[in-house]
Amino acid sequence: MKNSGFTLLETIIYLALFSVLMSGATVTVYQLLSSIDKDERTLKVLTESNFINQKLDWALSGKSEIEIIDSDTFKITRVDDPSISPVIFYFYDTQLYLSRNGGVPLLLTNNTLKISDVTVSYVSGRLQYNYKINGDQFWFVAYVE
Repeated sequence: MKNSGFTLLETIIYLALFSVLMSGATVTVYQLLSSIDKDERTLKVLTESNFINQKLDWALSGKSEIEIIDSDTFKITRVDDPSISPVIFYFYDTQLYLSRNGGVPLLLTNNTLKISDVTVSYVSGRLQYNYKINGDQFWFVAYVE
């Protein structure tokens, strides 16, 4: 008599091999997905920092006068473009805001990111703006005419 099919021992061995392969695949997929998530968060923070630095650079373009209001707020008066002056950058409740020509303050940053440890200093024509986004340190340095 000819038996067809698998024996119980063969079936157990195949199931054990299959479970080992599936465990490895599951771990690999999990690590890949968590790595993608971490990369997306890092890219979001770097993009936000770049945007803040570009806004600071824009406000300082041309002839400007700077006045430090307090440790995290400063005012830029654009001598070459009084229609937008003064430009005020300030920090409030984990976000950065921008106000132009006394207008309504605009949220400068993404409200899903937390800004902290904002400091500004202006000494001898050198403006330094330090801040953290989600705990990562960033800064902007400019020499003002």
